[in-house]
Amino acid sequence: MHLLLADHLKLFRDALTIYLKSMVSDAEICGASNFDQALSLASTKDHLDIAVLSIDLPGMNGLGGLETFHDRASGTRTVILADEASPARVHEALERGAAGFLSKDLSGKVMLKALEIVMSGEKYMPASAFTEPKAPQEKPASSDRLIAIDVTGAQNSPLDTLTTRERQILSLVVLGQSNKEIAGRLSVKDITVSFHMKGLFRKLGATNRTQVATTALRLGWGN
Repeated sequence: MHLLLADHLKLFRDALTIYLKSMVSDAEICGASNFDQALSLASTKDHLDIAVLSIDLPGMNGLGGLETFHDRASGTRTVILADEASPARVHEALERGAAGFLSKDLSGKVMLKALEIVMSGEKYMPASAFTEPKAPQEKPASSDRLIAIDVTGAQNSPLDTLTTRERQILSLVVLGQSNKEIAGRLSVKDITVSFHMKGLFRKLGATNRTQVATTALRLGWGN
């Protein structure tokens, strides 16, 4: 993972950098405290995968700097970081070319999963972004797949509907284990794990393992 982290708070940059490096052994992270510095690093760094840009980064003019950044660092996927992810801001960021939108109140685990989703070529946005319908012509292109994570924190969480076996399997999915590894760990057949994975997909509104893990973490799994 080759990442540019641009935020005016050094303490935040340092803390997130330490966490990501502890979780991703080959992570290479450079930091910027203002937009000009971010542009300079992005234009000189080779193979930069993602640029995480704070929406209040000095000199960026909110989301207004995204086009400039993309011109200078074409090929680098951008993720906007903000104190809150309002629907209007999320949609504007996507329309301006961002590949994701993160709020600073996310846990480190969820933030890492979101970055992995963006690195895989998909888009990450919070489910709250869908609360304000957009006109058809304003929606992101149909070829862009969106990964929505529930951030409502509402009561009657889908986690409450999980069976004991589903919970056991989910705990191992979050750790990144495959169906075969889970089957061995729980002393069950692979087909049994596959059956319960379908239940997790349905209950968590997910279509793949990454979504299962990310949604569960955002809903408070493990807290």
